[in-house]
Amino acid sequence: MSRRKILVKKTSGREELFNEEKLYKSLIRSGASEKLAKTVISKIHGKLKSGMTTHQIRKQAYQALKRESKRLAADYRLNRALLELGPEGFLFEKFIAGLLAEKGYAVQTNIIKKGKCINHEIDIQVETEKRKIFIECKFHNAMERTNDIKVALYVWARWMDLKSNPENKVDEFWLVSNTKFSSDAIEYAKCSGLALIGENLPNHQAISRFVSETGMHPLTCLSSLTKNQKNLLLKEGKIFARDLLHDPRVLSRVGVGESTLYRVIEEAESLQHHYRGRK
Repeated sequence: MSRRKILVKKTSGREELFNEEKLYKSLIRSGASEKLAKTVISKIHGKLKSGMTTHQIRKQAYQALKRESKRLAADYRLNRALLELGPEGFLFEKFIAGLLAEKGYAVQTNIIKKGKCINHEIDIQVETEKRKIFIECKFHNAMERTNDIKVALYVWARWMDLKSNPENKVDEFWLVSNTKFSSDAIEYAKCSGLALIGENLPNHQAISRFVSETGMHPLTCLSSLTKNQKNLLLKEGKIFARDLLHDPRVLSRVGVGESTLYRVIEEAESLQHHYRGRK
């Protein structure tokens, strides 16, 4: 699909040739059709030049996609929206817990469990009819921060200690992150049985799958809100776009004007409408 050679700068600072196929696949993962993905790439290709960052290119693609579908643009921007739940990780934990609760699981957060050797704080405990799952959430403030083998080993060691106490009856341990996993962390997880949920994994292990299945987008996905408005809403305890439909008055409390308020509600409703259409 590539037409001309363009050197782009990655978040790590390293330069590499622009890979049009990667951009195409990222658009497809967000739910865009093959035709729409090709249209978006065609529209932005003439604006690309050597020296641009990968973030700048993704932003160009996002703007082009938003003109076609705000809902698809929200899905495409999910990784960036998750970063905006920072700088601490507790909102990310609440977001993941909310997704799992929406799926009908019994969810508890920030509980203490005794292992064979020491006590452990569990970010999220999930119980289904047949399984008990402990979840460790790893939130990073920058996309270039990866979860390396040390993180996987640390989480696996905690799992083994907790599993060694028969009172816990834990069946699975998940490591959930908003950024990528290193190749050796992925390989180790496959071998050890540790479940990974994150960015650079097959679709069934992606956070976006849970969002798609539940319709629970973070409100930071909404393009009609400013960054400051998003932060104020997060401080009000709102995390999901759907929260604004249940309590629209909160938008006025954080200073969203009437004309913008209607755009925000319309955008949040469009995400819910698509989800209801899939059920």
